[in-house]
Amino acid sequence: MKKVLCGIMLGTIILSLSACGSPKLPDENTIMEDLLSDKYDISTQWLQSYKSADDTNQCLPYEINTLTIEKRNTKEDTGYDSVWFDFTASNGIHKYTGSGSAVYKLYSQGGWIMEDCTLDNYTSKPAGKPRVAEMMSEINLINNPLEFPVDASADKFKLEEYYLNTNDIPSEYKDYTYIPQDVPMAFYRYADAVGPADGLDTQATNTLYILQYVPDTFDGESTDEEMMYRDYVGWSYYGMCFDDNTTMPEGKNEWRLYSAERLNAYSDADEHPGLFSVTITDGQITNVDILRTEYNKYFVFSTGVNCDDSNFQTSWADDYGAAIQVTGIARTDFPNYSYDDPGEQSLNGKHLTCTIDGSTLTTDMFWWERTFSNVATLVDTRDLSEALTPEQIIARYE
Repeated sequence: MKKVLCGIMLGTIILSLSACGSPKLPDENTIMEDLLSDKYDISTQWLQSYKSADDTNQCLPYEINTLTIEKRNTKEDTGYDSVWFDFTASNGIHKYTGSGSAVYKLYSQGGWIMEDCTLDNYTSKPAGKPRVAEMMSEINLINNPLEFPVDASADKFKLEEYYLNTNDIPSEYKDYTYIPQDVPMAFYRYADAVGPADGLDTQATNTLYILQYVPDTFDGESTDEEMMYRDYVGWSYYGMCFDDNTTMPEGKNEWRLYSAERLNAYSDADEHPGLFSVTITDGQITNVDILRTEYNKYFVFSTGVNCDDSNFQTSWADDYGAAIQVTGIARTDFPNYSYDDPGEQSLNGKHLTCTIDGSTLTTDMFWWERTFSNVATLVDTRDLSEALTPEQIIARYE
């Protein structure tokens, strides 16, 4: 009996020693830990979201949520183990699915140690509904002033709808002509006015801002150029749209007066500003009177009274202002003009170009001898019924 017991104990000891001599192959949990170790942090190969919506430039940490070994090839004679796996991962904003591979080497001290890892392919989806912070992080990317919110406070935005599939977007969200297909989109209701208050149109109210989710995708063969555009993936500003409750912009009807600083004068006493009287009708600039002084007397250059006049043309400028190309005639038919009344004097056919952009009016080589600044500032806005005539303007400034 004692011999039997001794045999059993000896066998157990041998098995224990044998087990100690053959380290256990890394399982799925071990591989997950190794992939995110300081040495092999595979999350550095994914989108590091600087659009983190957490007001930070630090990369958000990723976690591997699941990992499943699909196949492996273990060569114990050479001490190498190759593993192929599928995984899911998330950083709270982006959720990844993909596949990869890892190579382990067997060491006499330390056992199986990961030598290399590779992500073969992956793609991302939003981990959940975007927060208002995602919308706020995109505000500065709106480069069209007609779409820029007057008040960019977070409390002005509210996530109204979120769609994983664009086919589910309801038809009442109108006034957008193209929506990407099969891309998650989010609609934020904005509770204030949109666009410049001093533009040629009234502001839109009760609008919707759209974010689209652009997936971060890698197929194992992405070019360097494709990788350069990874900063654009994730929640990005797509555009603005209107619905049935939106107050649409309309053309303004108002009169404005712009004033240009006098840089130098013919005499110490002549410090009058250069003036631009601008009439806006239904969102179009229909008349510009230009007033400048010579020897303390204002002369008026009128551009015409309507857009059909051959001396008056308008077109849109690149910055969404109204670029005005004008040719004027000098007039001296106002009272109390005594200085060598020149009568009607041609401007020698010169085209005088100025750009009206809200509260500023910029001229292009307009003021002769550069006696005035080429930037005029808005100093008065009135209803058309209260517009000042050139005579009234002169009386106000002389």
